[in-house]
Amino acid sequence: ASQTVYVASGKVVWGQAKPEEREAVVLSFCRNVRVERVEMSNAMVNDRLAEAWGAVLRSNSTLTSLNLESNTITTSGIEALASGLRCNSTLRELKLSNQA
Repeated sequence: ASQTVYVASGKVVWGQAKPEEREAVVLSFCRNVRVERVEMSNAMVNDRLAEAWGAVLRSNSTLTSLNLESNTITTSGIEALASGLRCNSTLRELKLSNQA
């Protein structure tokens, strides 16, 4: 079975989106039942988007892999992700290295 993947890394339209539009895209994964892997490395993910991902992780039971490498997530964003992970039993891989 192949995985369904959402990739924002390197996408021009993602870079042109307003912060609130990016947040709406992330929050749409709260209702996701199809996408299993998300690639958002080097995709302007900051603490606000990390907090949104924390909310997603609390309710999403489909995602198995989330790549947020090479972004600008600080301690508060990591804490929000950790909070979401406490309620999540399906995510198997979370990549967070190289935060500026």
